[in-house]
Amino acid sequence: MERSTINPYLAGALLLIVALLQTSVMPKFLVLGVVPDLMLLVVVSWTLLRDVREGIGWALAGGLMLDLLSSGSFGAITISLCLSSLATGLGSPSVFQGSSWLPAAASILATSIYNLAYVIILRFSGRAVPWVTSLLQVTMPCMILNAVIIYPIYWIMQWLHRRVM
Repeated sequence: MERSTINPYLAGALLLIVALLQTSVMPKFLVLGVVPDLMLLVVVSWTLLRDVREGIGWALAGGLMLDLLSSGSFGAITISLCLSSLATGLGSPSVFQGSSWLPAAASILATSIYNLAYVIILRFSGRAVPWVTSLLQVTMPCMILNAVIIYPIYWIMQWLHRRVM
C-alpha cells in the first residue's frame, strides 16, 4: 500500500514561510542569547512523523531556502540540516517510538549535529570558528531552547501529518 504524500506545492509554501520567519522574525526572539532553529525543528518533526526519506527532502528544500537567504557559506545549512534529519530518521524507529520524550531527545541530537556540522563546514570554508565559544554560547543554549519549543512545532506538524495521511 502506497502512503500518501503531502502536496509538493503546499510543502514548498510551508518551507518558504518557515525560511522567511527564520531569517526575518526569529532573530527578534532571542532566548538564552540564541535564536530558535525553526527550520531545524520543522525538519526534525517531519522526519519523526513520516520517515527519513521525506525528512531529508524537507531538509534539502528548507536548507536551500535558508542558504539563499543567509550570508553564510552556501550549502552549509543544507548539509547540516540533511545530516540532522538523517540522524533523527535513523534513530527514530526504535523502542522510543511513540514516547513523549522522543521529540525533545531528537531535537537535542539534531541540534548538536546541526551546529557541529555547520561549524565544521565554516571552518573548512576558511572562516575562523571559536570552538569553545560556539559550543558553550550557541550549541548548548540552542539544545535547551529547541528541546522546549519543539513541542508546539511537533504538534502543528502532527496535525499536518494527519491531514495528508
